[in-house]
Amino acid sequence: MSFRSPRGPRPSPVRSSFYPDPALSPPHDGYYAYPSHPSTIPEVSDEAFEENIPLVDNPPRHSRPHSSRTPERPASAVSYADWPEYDPDQFTVHLHDTPTTASRTVVSVPPPAPGHPLFPKYFERPVYSTLVRHTIVVAISAPVIYLGLRGVQGLPLFWVRVIVGGVCGIVGLALGLSLITMARRGLEAAMWATIIHESMAGDGVPLHHFGQIAYDPMSPLSAIILLYRRLVTYRGTKRSKRIYDSRPWSLFIIFFIILAILSASFTFILSRIAIITTASSRQHTKHYETTVIGDLSADDVQRAQQQLPAFSNYIQTWSLSSFASSTSLPLPVTFDWKGDKIYFAETSPEQLVPTGLGYGTFTNRTTIQNKGDNETDMPPTDEGQWDEAKTNGGILHWPRWGIRIHCQKLPDMNANLAPVSAAGFTYTFIPRTFVRSLFSSLSIPIPAELDTLVDIKNKLEPNDTAPVGLNVNDVSIVGKFPNNGVGHSFFSSTASTPGWSGWLGIEVVLIRLNTTYTPRGRFGVYGFDTSDGTQIGYDAAVCVEEVSQYVVEAYNSTVGAPRTLRIVTKGNTTMPLGKNSTQLQGVRTTLSSEDKWSAWVVAHDNSRNTILKDNGRDYWWVPSPTSVGFTTGSGPDGYTTLTPANVESTIAAADASNLLPYLTGSAPLLAYSYPDQTLAYTHVNGWWLLGTLLVILFLGYAAAFFVPSLPLGMPRRDFGVLSCLTLEGEDLPKSMSSTDSMWTKNTELEDLRRRIGAIKVRYGV
Repeated sequence: MSFRSPRGPRPSPVRSSFYPDPALSPPHDGYYAYPSHPSTIPEVSDEAFEENIPLVDNPPRHSRPHSSRTPERPASAVSYADWPEYDPDQFTVHLHDTPTTASRTVVSVPPPAPGHPLFPKYFERPVYSTLVRHTIVVAISAPVIYLGLRGVQGLPLFWVRVIVGGVCGIVGLALGLSLITMARRGLEAAMWATIIHESMAGDGVPLHHFGQIAYDPMSPLSAIILLYRRLVTYRGTKRSKRIYDSRPWSLFIIFFIILAILSASFTFILSRIAIITTASSRQHTKHYETTVIGDLSADDVQRAQQQLPAFSNYIQTWSLSSFASSTSLPLPVTFDWKGDKIYFAETSPEQLVPTGLGYGTFTNRTTIQNKGDNETDMPPTDEGQWDEAKTNGGILHWPRWGIRIHCQKLPDMNANLAPVSAAGFTYTFIPRTFVRSLFSSLSIPIPAELDTLVDIKNKLEPNDTAPVGLNVNDVSIVGKFPNNGVGHSFFSSTASTPGWSGWLGIEVVLIRLNTTYTPRGRFGVYGFDTSDGTQIGYDAAVCVEEVSQYVVEAYNSTVGAPRTLRIVTKGNTTMPLGKNSTQLQGVRTTLSSEDKWSAWVVAHDNSRNTILKDNGRDYWWVPSPTSVGFTTGSGPDGYTTLTPANVESTIAAADASNLLPYLTGSAPLLAYSYPDQTLAYTHVNGWWLLGTLLVILFLGYAAAFFVPSLPLGMPRRDFGVLSCLTLEGEDLPKSMSSTDSMWTKNTELEDLRRRIGAIKVRYGV
């Protein structure tokens, strides 16, 4: 489309004082005002008149190619300084009827196209259908994101990211396409305005430059190319050089670039509004086999056997750890299992590393390695494990030793307890019927070696006699205690359980305290110290303790110490709860007490000696925290009377810390690890979502309402084929620029679509 100086002789247009030279009068939307003299034409049908078919043959063209300028008015002689800014309201079109002729004067003028409702001089009429579509897209986007993503809870992180990315991607794409489609009209107007500007001040725009922009009209790169041409390549488009059009077209292009960039960013922006949080969740389905330090090796048992003599000597009262190192021993933990309390030693961190060791190596270890010094128990990366194994922790299942205990006070102490014998001993006589009742309370069979009658004559020192009233035919165990001033003492009889499933023990607890230090004490029997005649109170309880296997669940965390969670089942073998994934070969799968008697004796006596060391041996028959702990009292003078429940908890807790850890040495044991799975949760910030969508809605309205109209009142053009047909150039085919074609450069775009939109095109071969 080329705007040049008008051709030579033509009918004089209607003069207006607004334009000094009729040769410089700009077009009025493609239609012309003619002089007052009539144009005589044949009669035409009313249909032709009603359809606004042009009836003037070869109307004068407003412009022509540069090569056909007349010498009378060269292009250089045209002065635009006399042109005020174009105002279509100052142009008129006249229809004349001439009574002196038999014909009538007709000029076909279509009704003016609707303009902008507020600024018709500067902007095109908005396309309201795109506004409605944009509003609907924005309105639908809010519930899709807010309600759709709020329901994405508790799924793996991968799938939550897929869902959030998919929803935000689809919604962002819809919003971006809606916005960029409306913004495209502004870029099209800027491109055609550039063609008009350069046609008025130069030779027009090269076709390949036009093609660069029209190739991808919704890309910000096309707008940048156009902006570069207006600001750098061709400077004839500045407002100082085009008085007829003073609008800032470069700002419209920049506005399109901003909208194009924002349209491409909507998916990212919406994804930031949807906040994804993660949390580690325990699971019992996916698992792999691993090993923990959970049993005694043959070397461990051999080293324990070497320490048996020290534990057989009461004078030494030897223990496996010093007071300082005992503070690092595992704490006891307890769980309810079928009506009983089961005590365990808490898992030590070093049990869960491949090169770790338990306390049952019997090497007088004084420290245990910090968990942070080693890697935590994780599956090997070459075994085809899951990514979840790299999370913050996991559950472990493996068999461990647990303690169950039941205690009762010794019945009829006047008959079954001898306070001070002639030889200086205290005797307790445990009836067999009483022992059987204790085993029955735990629902376990009594071992044969503990269910026998004893000949008390073989248990008493010479000259010592049984108490009056003792049923000598029902004595199963005789406890013998030296008169050594110890406030609390133990007498134990132990045995292995059938099937190597653990150990059993009968524990006799004897309390002997100076009544001077027990003002609230109540004792079963009283006696007197043979040395100074001090009154001594005697009390006794009998306990049955079972150590057996339980499959226990523990949680191994990379950010803290492991902790035991619950009992899975009673048994010596771990059973997987889900589908197995690997098989480890050459690893112990069961926990057994076979060939570990010496280790059991050493561990058991170590716990008893540790308790005995808290007995106030600096003076005879004084209370200790342990003896007071056997009662419901507290404090130095708080001893009351033996309470079976307190005796149970005190002994079991002491054994959980001082016995059970030494039954775990250096032997690995099969365990099943259930690594945590990372679950993700979504949260949509409603206010941010609402604000973002309102901004998108506002930008869409701005892009639709403020599309600048073309200079000089030219009709709208786009980047389509029909608009390109209105271009003029020196070397374009005649069919595109001839005056007798079906269109001109001033034909409205909608008229072009109506006139030639159905024409078929063919390749000329």
